[in-house]
Amino acid sequence: WVARHIEYHLLEKNNYRVLWVTVSQENFSITSLQDKIANVLGIRLSNRDEEEVRADILRGAFSRMKRLVVLILDDVWEEFCLDRVGIPLHPNKCRLILTTRSLEVCNRIQCQRKFDLQTLDKDEAWDLFKYRLGSETLLQGDLDNIAKSI
Repeated sequence: WVARHIEYHLLEKNNYRVLWVTVSQENFSITSLQDKIANVLGIRLSNRDEEEVRADILRGAFSRMKRLVVLILDDVWEEFCLDRVGIPLHPNKCRLILTTRSLEVCNRIQCQRKFDLQTLDKDEAWDLFKYRLGSETLLQGDLDNIAKSI
């Protein structure tokens, strides 16, 4: 949710080109990540091209962007080389935000800043659930207990 909030805030400012890519652990590969990034950039990568050629195409697409790009990589489970993917390491062209459950992944990717988010306690989680559900909605009977058990 924090990353979505950041995305929303950046989109409101309209100074950035914000790109959201959900990475996840399922079938992760450099090629699949390149495809996902290409998709949000609105370009096509040929399946026949080698990884390095695909990375060059992505770097070229980033370099042609008029505004600073903020690339949000959500749910990263494995380390990877940003350059190998084609993500430029240039502060005036592309900034990277990634979410992961693994501090080791952050360290290996060499994240500059790390923010450790703690889980909510039961009362905080319940208050957040009720807030997201909406104050007008009432849970009746067993629904209240089921929702609390989740």
